[in-house]
Amino acid sequence: MEDVPSSAGCYIFKTQGTPIYVGKAKSLRKRLRDYLGRGPSGDPKTSAMLGGASTVEIILTANETEALLLEMTLIKRYQPKYNVALHGFPYIKITSELFPRIFVTREMPDDAAGKYLGPFTDATALRQTVNLANRAFKLRTCSFRLDVKAPRRPCLKYETGVCRGPCRPGTDPKAYREAVQNALKFITGKRAGVLAELERRMHEASARLAYEEAAVWRDVIRGLRRAGAVQAAVVKTTTDADAVACEVRGGHIYGVIVKVREGCVVDRLCLDARAPLGDPCEEFLLGYYGAGGEVPRRIYLAQTLGTAAPSLSATLTVLRGEEVTLSCPRRGEGAELIKIASENLAYFISVSEMRRQKRRGTLSSLRSAFGCKKTPDVWEMIDISHGAGTETVGVTVTMRNGRWDKSSYRRYRIRTAAAGDDLAAIAEVIKRRFRAGIGAKLPDVLVIDGGKGQLTAARKALDGVGLEGLPVAALAKDPDRIYVPNKDEPLVLEEQVFSLVCRLRDEAHRFAITYHRSLRRRRLQKSILDDIRGIGPVRKKALLKQLGSTEGIAAATVEELAAVEGMTITAARAVYDRLRREGARDG
Repeated sequence: MEDVPSSAGCYIFKTQGTPIYVGKAKSLRKRLRDYLGRGPSGDPKTSAMLGGASTVEIILTANETEALLLEMTLIKRYQPKYNVALHGFPYIKITSELFPRIFVTREMPDDAAGKYLGPFTDATALRQTVNLANRAFKLRTCSFRLDVKAPRRPCLKYETGVCRGPCRPGTDPKAYREAVQNALKFITGKRAGVLAELERRMHEASARLAYEEAAVWRDVIRGLRRAGAVQAAVVKTTTDADAVACEVRGGHIYGVIVKVREGCVVDRLCLDARAPLGDPCEEFLLGYYGAGGEVPRRIYLAQTLGTAAPSLSATLTVLRGEEVTLSCPRRGEGAELIKIASENLAYFISVSEMRRQKRRGTLSSLRSAFGCKKTPDVWEMIDISHGAGTETVGVTVTMRNGRWDKSSYRRYRIRTAAAGDDLAAIAEVIKRRFRAGIGAKLPDVLVIDGGKGQLTAARKALDGVGLEGLPVAALAKDPDRIYVPNKDEPLVLEEQVFSLVCRLRDEAHRFAITYHRSLRRRRLQKSILDDIRGIGPVRKKALLKQLGSTEGIAAATVEELAAVEGMTITAARAVYDRLRREGARDG
C-alpha cells in the first residue's frame, strides 16, 4: 500500500481483466487501505466484491472533481457489476446530422454520435411524447443519410404534410434546427415559451393573409395543448429543479426524481438498481446524471451528502456548464418538492417489494416443479421459426430476475437441419448455444417451445454437450401445458407460475418471427433483383424506378412489366412467374 499515492483518483477492481467496481477517492491510499483492511465482518456486498476481485488498478487525477468525472466515464464505459447500473433504460437521441432526427433508443449514450436526454423510465409515454413532437414540428423520422445521398423524391409523409421534407433541395437547415430545438423544449417540459412563439407565428401569418400557414400553426398549438392538458401538478417555483429521494433496502437502491420545469411537475422517474458499495445517494446521482440525465440549476435532496456535497456540486456544474446548487431544504418550496418525492418513493418501494416478493414466491414454486438445485433466476427459451421449411431460424431469449435480458438474446440461421425438421433444428441451436459446455453462461432452466418430441430432442442434445444436469422443460400449446423429462403427464402449476412461462414463450415467438420475416424479406428482394434470368443491373434499375419498390414489381402484371423501358415480354414473363412462385411458397 505504501506504493499507492495519497492523491485523488479512481480505482478499478477487476476479476480476470473485467472491471467489477469503479470508485473514486480524495486519497487513493487511504481508500484502498480501508477496502483491503476489511475483515470478514464487513459489509457482505463489499466482501463479495473483494472476494471476486483479482487485481486493482488506479488512475490519478488532479483533484476530486476530475476523479468524479472520470468515475462517471468509466462506469458508463464498463457497466461494472457492483456500481449503480442504469443501462436498459430508454434515452432520447438527437442525431448530429445536418437535419437532425429525434428518436427513442436504449443504447448507452455515445457522445460522438449525437446528443442524448435521459434516462427515462416510462418508455411508452416517452415514445408517445417524441412521436407527437416529431409530428407537430414536422421533423423527419427516416434514416436516410441525407448528407451522402438523398432519395429521388420526398416520401408520403411530406406529401401528407407531416414532414418538412429536408430531402428536397433548398430546405433551410437553420429553420429545421430551430424546429428541432422547439420540439426538445416541448419534450423536456418547457412548453410555455414554445406555445408563445407558435402563437406569434400564427398571428403573423394571419396578418399576412397566409391563412393556410396560420391554420398549420393553429393545429400544432392545439395538439401541444392537448398533450399538456394532463399536466395538473403545479408547484410554487419559477426555477427548474429536481427533487431527489433515495433509499437502500434489501440489496437494492430505490430512487425517485421529481422534475419541475416552468412551475410544473413534468415527470417522475422511479429507478431501481443493485445497491452500490459507496454512498447510496451520491452514487445514485452520479449514475443518473452521469448517464446523460438533464442537470437542472437546483437539486433538492431528501438527505444530506455530508463532505461529498461540494465535489458532487462541482462535478454537476461541469456537466451543466453553469453553477448547480445542491440543498436539503426543511421548509419552503424545496421542502414541498422533497415531500412529493418522498411520498412517491415510499409508494414505489412498497409496490416494488411486493412485486419482488411475489416473483420470489413464483420462482420458488418453479424450483420444486422443475427440480432445480436453487431458485431459478435465469430462464432461457428456444424457439424455431420457418415458412414452409424455408429460412429456418432458431432463437434464444433470456429472462433474468423476472426481467428481459435482451443483451443475452441470440439468433441462429439453421445450417444442418433438413427443411421442416424442428427436432434437428432444436438440437443444432443447443449445440451452437452451449458449444463451450459447462464453461458457457448457463441458465437455471431451459424451456423449449414444443411437446414431448421437442423435449426429448433437447435433452439428448444437452447430454451431448455435457450438460446432463441442466433442467429443461417443454411448453406445448392448444392447450398450453408444460412437460419435463421422465414424466408422462404435464405439470400442474399455479396460474401465476404458468403465466411466467407463457410470457417467455410469447417473447421467443416474437423474436423468432421478426428474425424469420427479415430474412424472408431479404431473400425476396434478392431473388427479384439478383436471381431472375435476363434481369441485369440496367433492367433492375429501370424496374425499381418505374414501379417504385419490390412490392410494386410483385404487384405488376406481365403487360406492365413489359412496358418498362428496356424490358421485353420474355423478361417480363420471367419476373412475373418467379414472383408468383415466391408468393405461393411464402403464403
